[in-house]
Amino acid sequence: MNVVFIGLGRMGFLQARLARYFGDTILAGIDIDTLADSTFAAKFMCATYDCLDDAADALANADLVWITATDSEIEAVAKNLSGWVNGNTVVLH
Repeated sequence: MNVVFIGLGRMGFLQARLARYFGDTILAGIDIDTLADSTFAAKFMCATYDCLDDAADALANADLVWITATDSEIEAVAKNLSGWVNGNTVVLH
């Protein structure tokens, strides 16, 4: 399964480790924090982005988008995702 993570804090790292353990491919991580982006990219050998626009290709190819952003950002992220994922993509938090 191809997975994209939005929010690369502790929960994002934990879920990415689990996804990789179970054989999923981590396509990308998205976070506005550039330190989180670079750390995630180094750990999971994937692309990272600071906005949805830049991650369009990864989002279009994702089977699963996992929102691990802070609680105050979940609603905004979910609303913004509607134009970026295909009809078969599962989005969860």
